[in-house]
Amino acid sequence: DEKSISIYPNPATDVIQFKNLEKEMKFEIVDMMGKKFMAGIVSSTKNQIDVHDLPLGNYIINLISEKSNRKIKFTKQ
Repeated sequence: DEKSISIYPNPATDVIQFKNLEKEMKFEIVDMMGKKFMAGIVSSTKNQIDVHDLPLGNYIINLISEKSNRKIKFTKQ
């Protein structure tokens, strides 16, 4: 169930990992103003994103599949 997808650690410093990611999904990382910083694909086998180069602050990961969109907030420290 896509609702149970979570990320850790949060706050993050270098890498974000996904828990309960069962299928391939597109992702976008945007700041609170909607500016896109990163985009790509995550899946059960490629379940982490390197956020080392993101500026410090609060972000939203938009996870997009054919059936649904999911937003997860996180902080980059």
